[in-house]
Amino acid sequence: MNRTIFLLALLVLTGCQDSADTIGSADDPVVMVDHDDPEMAAAEQKARDTLDDFIMAMQAPTPNQSSFGVKYAFRDGDTYEHMWITELTYNQGRFSGVLGNDPALVKNISSGDPVSIDRSEVEDWLYFDGEEMVGGYTAKLLMSRE
Repeated sequence: MNRTIFLLALLVLTGCQDSADTIGSADDPVVMVDHDDPEMAAAEQKARDTLDDFIMAMQAPTPNQSSFGVKYAFRDGDTYEHMWITELTYNQGRFSGVLGNDPALVKNISSGDPVSIDRSEVEDWLYFDGEEMVGGYTAKLLMSRE
C-alpha cells in the first residue's frame, strides 16, 4: 500500500471550545496521505523529538491541561490506520490507554479497546491547555491542507 491512512480528530481540533474533553469521534474523517510525504515525516519527527515534554505534562498536569493522547499506526493485514490512544498512563517506556477513535478501515480493533504501545511507536501527541491544543503536529499539518 503506497498511501497511509490518517484518522484526524477534527471534532476536537476544530471545535475544542465546545468539547475538549475527548479525542476522536465517530465523525472523524479519514484523510489519505502518501506514505513518503516529507511534511508528515517532519511532523512525526517533531512529535518524537518533543515526546519527553508531553510525558512530563501528562504525569503532572496543571488544572487547565486535559485530553492527553498519542497517535499510533494500527495495522490490520496490509491496511494501516493512524488513530489516537486516550485515557493514558505511562510506565517503563510504555503508554497504555484505550483507542479513542472509531476505526474506518482496520477491523481488528474497536473504539474503547485497551491499547499498550512502546514510546518509540508514538507518531504524534497532543493535549489541551485550556482551549489551546499543544502538540498535535500531524493534526495541524492535515488541518492546514484543508
